[in-house]
Order: sequence, then C-alpha cells, then structure tokens
Amino acid sequence: MLRMQHSPRTSRPPNRPVRSAAPTGSARPPSRLLLGAAGALLLHTIACGAPPSTLPTDASSGDAGPRSDARAVPCAEHAFSAQGTFRVFAVQLRADFARVATYEDFRAAVLGEIERSVRPCLATDRPNVIVFPETLSVLAMGIGSRATLARRQKSTVGAALLLLSTYERALAHYEAQWADLGLGEKLQLALTDTVWRAVYETSREVARSTGAWVVTTADVAGTVERSEAPGELAALADPDLASPGYVYVARERQIYNKALVLSPMGEIVADYRKAYLVSAEESPLELRWGPVAGAEPIDLGFARLGLLVCKDAFMADLPDRLDILGAEVLVQPVAFEGWAVPECPNPPCGFEGSVDPADAWRPDTLRGSAWNAVQRLDGLRYGVMPLWTGNVMERILDGQSSIVGDALPGSRRWAYIGQDPAAGFLAVAPWVAPDPGRADPSLSLDERRRRLRAVGETLVPGGAKENAYVQTVVAADAELGRFPQAPHGPPGALGPSRELAPTAVGEQRFPAVASDGQERVALAWQDARDGRAQTYLSVSRDGGQTFSAARAVAPGPERQHTPAVAWQGEALYVAWQSVSGRDRRIRAVRSLDGGASFAALALPEPAAPADDWTPALASSATHLYLAYVGGQQGNARVRVARVPSGGDTFTTVNADGAPPARPAPDPRNNHWAPAIVASGRTVAVAWVGYRNYNWDLFLSRSEDDGASFSAATRIDDAGATMLERKHNDPALALLEDGTLVAAWADRRRREARASVRVARGAPSFGASQELARGGAGSSAWRPRLTSLGPRTVLAIWQDFRADGNDLYLAKSVDGGESFAPEQRVDDGGDGPSYQFTPVVAPLAKGRALVAWIDTRSGQRRVRIAVGAP
Repeated sequence: MLRMQHSPRTSRPPNRPVRSAAPTGSARPPSRLLLGAAGALLLHTIACGAPPSTLPTDASSGDAGPRSDARAVPCAEHAFSAQGTFRVFAVQLRADFARVATYEDFRAAVLGEIERSVRPCLATDRPNVIVFPETLSVLAMGIGSRATLARRQKSTVGAALLLLSTYERALAHYEAQWADLGLGEKLQLALTDTVWRAVYETSREVARSTGAWVVTTADVAGTVERSEAPGELAALADPDLASPGYVYVARERQIYNKALVLSPMGEIVADYRKAYLVSAEESPLELRWGPVAGAEPIDLGFARLGLLVCKDAFMADLPDRLDILGAEVLVQPVAFEGWAVPECPNPPCGFEGSVDPADAWRPDTLRGSAWNAVQRLDGLRYGVMPLWTGNVMERILDGQSSIVGDALPGSRRWAYIGQDPAAGFLAVAPWVAPDPGRADPSLSLDERRRRLRAVGETLVPGGAKENAYVQTVVAADAELGRFPQAPHGPPGALGPSRELAPTAVGEQRFPAVASDGQERVALAWQDARDGRAQTYLSVSRDGGQTFSAARAVAPGPERQHTPAVAWQGEALYVAWQSVSGRDRRIRAVRSLDGGASFAALALPEPAAPADDWTPALASSATHLYLAYVGGQQGNARVRVARVPSGGDTFTTVNADGAPPARPAPDPRNNHWAPAIVASGRTVAVAWVGYRNYNWDLFLSRSEDDGASFSAATRIDDAGATMLERKHNDPALALLEDGTLVAAWADRRRREARASVRVARGAPSFGASQELARGGAGSSAWRPRLTSLGPRTVLAIWQDFRADGNDLYLAKSVDGGESFAPEQRVDDGGDGPSYQFTPVVAPLAKGRALVAWIDTRSGQRRVRIAVGAP
C-alpha cells in the first residue's frame, strides 16, 4: 500500500515510521525446508528480475572503463544542464557482507559514498533526489556480534542458519504473538530492529544532511513502530548497544519488500510494497505480495514519481497504471544477479522453469524495464535505476546503474555492455571493463559478449579479481514540462495530418476512435484544458474531413482517463475510467443524437475503493460490449459487460470462463489491456495475463452474444521455455468470414527490443509474423488493427526505429496471411517529434482515419490523418 501526503511539509514526525494496514485477503505462502528458507533470506533480492549538449562526453560514457571502488565521481562527468526541474542521483553501492560489522560501518558505507560522490554535485537551484538500490537490508542483516559467524560464511545458506540461531530472544518474542509463523517470517521479524535501525535511520540521515528527497528500500513488516516499552526493549534490543532507549517493533506479521520516500526533513511521506515477487521471495522467504492498486504517483510538488521495485517495472500492468495516473519519472531500485556472467551458475535461482542460454545476456533483460517504459509511454519522461554490485557470499550482484529519458534522434551512445549503442540513455555507470566493440567495431556481438563474459568470470567468488566491482554514482538533471518543438515533415502514407482540437492549455492523451465503416466518425480523448483530465469528444459526418467542436462528455470533479468509443446503429457510446482519490471505476454514457447529449448507463458498482481500468468497446447488431480490467479480491481480471440495444443497464461476466488457477491475491491471476471485437453472436476478447509467470497473450470467445465465455487459451507463439516473456498492447480484428487477427507488442527471449507481431486464427491461431522490421536496434509497441473489407486488414503501430517514436502501417489483402511493405504514417519529420498511442478506424472506399498523440508543438495534442493506405 502506498501512503502519500499532498503537502510534504506536513508529514508525520521523523521518529514515527509510516503505519499502514496490510492488504486484505493476503495469503501466506507455505513454508519450505529450513535450508531453503535460510538460503533465500540473504539472496532473494538479487534474483529480481536529454539534448545532446547535456550528455556526458564519449570519454565518460557508460562503459568507459573501471573506477576503483568508492572513488569520487567528478561532477563534470554527470548529465547536468543549465535547465532542469530537479537533479537525481542513482547510488550504485558495492555489497561486501563481511565489511559491515557495526551500525557505524553501515553508516560509513552509505554516507561515505554520499559525501564523496553526491554532496559535491548537489544542485543549489533545484530539488535533489537520491535513490538507493533494492534493498539496503542486504547489508544490514550482517550487523552486530550476533552476525559475527554469519559474516564469515561462504554461503548464504550457512549465514542465514547462523542468524536463526543467534536471534533467539527476538524470535521468541514474535513467536509468542503469532504461533504459526513460517521460517522466513520468523527470521525477518527477528531482524526488524537491526534492519530498520540501519536502513531507516541512515536514509533519514542522508535526507537531513543533504536536503534531498531519498528513496530507499528494505524487507520489513508492513507496520513498524518505535517502542520504549521495557518488555520489548528486553526482548529486541541489540546486545551490542549500551542502553539504546528504544527498539523498532514489527506490529504485523506480514513482511514486504518495501520502498520508502523520505522528505528532505527525513520524514516518510510514502511507501510502496513490491507487488510481483520472484519465486524465492514468495516461498520459502514468505514475503507478501503488495497490492497492484498501490502503484500510484507520488507528488513531490516538482515531479510525480512512479515508484516500482525491480521486477515490478518489467510487468505489463504497473508502468501503464502509473502512466495513466500521471507519473512523470519511473524510479526503479534494482538488485540484479549476473551481468556479463549468467544469472544462474548454480540453478535454481528464483525463476520457474529452465533458462535457455540464448536468453542469458542480462543487460538485454534490464532494457525491458524502465528504458522500455520511458520510450513506450508518453507520460513517463525519465527512468532511474540504481543497482547493487558485489558478491554476497556465493551470489553475484552486478550491473550498471542508469538514468534514461526521452530518446532523441541521433543521440545513440554506448551504454550497457554487450549491446550496440542506443538512444535514450542519459547517464550509465561504467562496468569494470569497456565493451571491446568500442575499440574494434569489426567484432561481432557474440565475440564481444564472449570477451566480456571472460572478464566477468574473474570477478565471481574465487575469481582472480574477486569482488572488484564498481561502486559509483550516476546523476542527471531532469527537465519536465514541455516537449521539444519540431517542424512538420513530409506527408505520410495517408497524407498530411492536422491537429484535431487546438487549445492553448492542457495536455491531450489516449485517443479513441470509432466509425460506422462509412462516413460517421467519433473521436474521444483525455483532455486537461479544464485543469484536470476529462473525456472530450468530437464527431465527423463526412469521413473525417470536418469535425464538430470539441466538448466534454460528462464534466465532473473526478479525473477521467483512457476513454473508449463505439457506434451501434444511431447510438454512440463512450466509456472511461473515473478516478476520485484512490477510487477508480468505469463510467459509460450513450448518445442518441450524434454526441449532442448523453445519458448515463448503469454499470455494476463495485465496493469502494474500486480498482477498474482500461475500458474497450465493441458492438453487434443487438448489443454493446464493454471489456475492462476489474479489481477482484486483490487481483485484476478482465470483465465483459453488455447492454442490449435500447437498454440502460449492463450485466457483467468474467472474460475467462475458467476460474483463477490460484487463490487470490496471487498476482499470477492478473490480467491487463483487454481488446474486444463482436459480430453477429460472436464476441472475442484478448488480453495479456501473468498466469505462467510471464505476460502471455490470451483469448476467450462467446457464441451467445456475450452471455458466457469459453476458458481462455494462449494464442502467442513465444514458446514455453522462453522465460520472462513480456507481451502487451493486444489488438483484434474480426473479418467477415469469422477469422480473427490478433496483434501485440512481443518481447521474448529477454530481448533488448520489443517487436510487433501478428497472427490469425480460424479458429485456432498459427505462427505469428513480425510486422515492424526496423532492425536490431528498433522497438515497436501499441499495435492497432482494423478491417477495411472482407479480406483486408490494416495494422498500425508506434515505432522506435529512428530513436524517437513514429507511426507505421502495413496492409494485408489476404486476411492477415501476409502484409505489404510497411509505410510511415505520421508527418512528424526526423527531429524530436514523438508520436504515441495510435488508433485507427475504417471509412468508405478503402480509406482509414488514424489518430495519435503528437508532441511537435511542445505539448501532447491529438492529430489525425485520413486517406487510403
């Protein structure tokens, strides 16, 4: 759960850590064998999963070579600029369990790097933000005489076993409160005072001494309080501390991987609980899943932070949720195992299934998190990823901390090792050796990685340069607000574009379009011209040549996001997400006069606070269908609501006809991003789901007008052994002969890039084909499909091949079996003009209308293009 304060200066006192209730309905995973639990306790976090003038010079770019541990970073090496909303520092600490024997050692390890590399570079004319990696408790568990023998161990299993035996008084205290504690819970509860005293108090000192905002993480109970009670002092006080006067006490048994935001006064203003855990965190460690509903922006006044812990930022849903709610900066504390060496030299290592060696280049994996989200989503402008380095017993922590931002054409730079230069990186920590491709461009990627792997093998436990990893800080100035202005380029495949609803104020986002297949077109979008996000609508009756004046559909005090729109005969329907505080629910209206007036429709009202998202609409001759993600018992599941023609009340069923495979609130039940189509009595719904510990593409059908749906089947072809499949953005088209065509953004084999793929089913789906062929350095997202005739399919997507999002389309005239060469749609030119979230609708005579969000004016605006592809 996230706690936030709208005014940071009125936060709770610094000696009272945040209290928050555990999510209802949470279930504790079962305990495993003692050895498994003990080993997992110390290693679980490590199996996680700007304008050119502001960039560092090539000599100081990401892989420029090794620095000695704890060397001060000259401020000139950072990505600083004269302009900036705030300055952010990603602190890359080197873990060495043996060197942290006391609280003072812990403070010195953390504060020493702050003094060397952060304090000299703090901004004096803008706020500063300091972000630590996930989780500082990886070092704190080694503090004190009770951990003396543990620090000498060569294995995490042995160290954890010894800790279990030396915290017997604290264990007895918590066992007396909760008799059925699992082994993972026991030790982590016993460590509460040690971990919180080190992590919280040191982080608080960093904030107070620097005047910066601080993001830090630890594994602790959902509620921790400071206590001076004599009984709790006797049971929990560290024997090394003379008369400590207080202890930190866990007030609930649930343990979370928690991230905290501290104000410059050291006050906790927000906490976030990691929602998607790796296997070892679930069992045997027995951490609890944080609620996905807890992902919401943290408003610091100068920036809205989206805080996700490690694996969360790789997920299909959480970055999207933050983007929809208005987050601007994705903060992702990370602990990563492996980098140039495989993550699993001694499997298993926290993932289900086997790891294909072709999937093992870890820098590629990391590109799928914050970098991917910032380039794909128009709201998230920056991403901050601090990583640990170092060997913790036999476990290998490694990586390169980074800060990413909006990519600029022509700004590719060397970043993560074993990859080709890429755009969007502002600051990247050096690795222990430079990528050999810099000195010898003739080397193949495989050869570069082979040489880098050889270096990595010298750093692992027992290696010739054991634990000689880099400790450092990377930093950048982040400038929020307007996008760069850019001139128009040549017309695209549909001709020149135009701005739909010009306005001098507010941002426009999330367009939605529907047509009757002839000349009537309705366009809805999210518009903030009134000071808050509202659903706006404009209607054309001449095939998109002219549109009615833009108007708010249902003005109100709540914020309105992600609209959907559909025609059914003469009736026009609009739906959207309504947000009031933490209550998020779907609203829908109908117009019988072409959008001049609307009447509300009745949807089932979930208990407050609701957690409903991303509506999608489709219609048949007899019904209107609304698909959305509904929060149910802590899970997010796709629901389908239908209303008959002329009716005003929806009835709702689950899109997946089979029940959830796991007890709630296991996140493997979660769904995201529904797409829906209908014709006759057939309704089809597609979404991405986390059922298989990956985000796969699923589809379910109804043949009874949406009254019931079949059990969902997986329709992507990424294979069962390609771990960490991360698909998103599903789209559907239903042809006249009943053939379904599906498209999605596909990221398989932990590739650094995402691709758009399409497959057809009549009824079963065959092999997919890639549409966006921009090359190895390209990515593509957000496909949309429409049918232009009995066998004609038009696909459109958001394309990153030119280091900044453009729009492309491809056309099939054989029902999706093959596609003609792709063509660029937008006319944004080759400069820093970004195009996001395209939508498409069919018109008469083989024409189509495409709408998207465009930044060339400096603000996000809806633009449209109309023509025959």
